[in-house]
Amino acid sequence: MDRLRKKVENSIKTKFEYFLKGGDKFLKEYAKTELRCHFSQLSKGVDFIAKVGNKHIIGTAKFITDFGGSQDNQFKEAIRLVRETQCPPNVIKAAVIDGVVWLGGEMKLTLEKLKDDEFCFSALLLEDFINEQL
Repeated sequence: MDRLRKKVENSIKTKFEYFLKGGDKFLKEYAKTELRCHFSQLSKGVDFIAKVGNKHIIGTAKFITDFGGSQDNQFKEAIRLVRETQCPPNVIKAAVIDGVVWLGGEMKLTLEKLKDDEFCFSALLLEDFINEQL
């Protein structure tokens, strides 16, 4: 626990409070222990954690370059994070996805079916999303 606190003290401070620095294993462990999030067995990791006011945002970031194969798996992993991770009300889950997913096909249909509390958007909108949480 002390190791986690030291890493937080060394986090990158921004106008949004902070973005935690660290690898996906560290960030996932932080989300579990400090934020009380519960991940599905298939969840691989977390790419970022930000603190915005009294809220935290945990998220994954993917750039999908093509349809099919491992690219589909990357997409499904991101969607699984926002759908299956259980977090307290002050923790928002987000998938930042760019690339071909916005062009159509099965991935686009999946995005259109997301619920209001399942956030998925382009990196171009990340700053706007965080500002909405302030």
